[in-house]
Amino acid sequence: MKKWILILMVISGFNTNAAIVAEGDDCGDDCHWAYDDETKTLSFKGKGTMYHYTTDQQNHDIAGMKWWTERPWVDYISLVENLTVSDGFTMLPMYLCTDCINLKSISLPDTLESISVCSFLNTALTDVIIPSSVTYVSNEAFLGTSSLKTLYCTKAQAKQCAAAAELSYSGVIPAIYEQTSDGNYKVGSKIYNSLNDMQSGNNVKFRIYTIEEANAVAGKVNSVKIRYR
Repeated sequence: MKKWILILMVISGFNTNAAIVAEGDDCGDDCHWAYDDETKTLSFKGKGTMYHYTTDQQNHDIAGMKWWTERPWVDYISLVENLTVSDGFTMLPMYLCTDCINLKSISLPDTLESISVCSFLNTALTDVIIPSSVTYVSNEAFLGTSSLKTLYCTKAQAKQCAAAAELSYSGVIPAIYEQTSDGNYKVGSKIYNSLNDMQSGNNVKFRIYTIEEANAVAGKVNSVKIRYR
């Protein structure tokens, strides 16, 4: 009976990834993209660089670029709410998510090295973490993204991120983060276990320990008693 059920599923075109409404391998030399209509997620898997896109018709083909209406996912740009880019990619191309007016969340890989001009032009992003691996952020990467509330970056990226924040017209000032010796992340006086926690605001909560708890952690503690009259 189970064998017959399996055969019927194949014949009827049963698709376990039914939420994927569009996908393709036409975004780079080693790049696969997909749009999931259930989660509203545009995802990229592969490695290296993606194809650049341009709004300048004269640069089309001449500079090895494609016209921005040729983005394979262009029919879904107004629906996308989330973007995920897998480990392996080193560059986000020009006009990658331009006019993704409902894009609120992005997840970028630790292999990323550069974010190009207008990658996130006219989006609804609010919180963005620039991976520490990134060495170049275009000052127009977030052009016109006035919804930005927090742009996290390292001290080395601060100048570029400040320029990008200024042209986002959001008024946001980049928040500097650093990785601690124990692998956590620090922003100001707050500690986070991971970059995801940093983005969600789920920081490590501190509390006042009792003398017994402190002794258990730190070993022997010398103390002085003060007597008041």
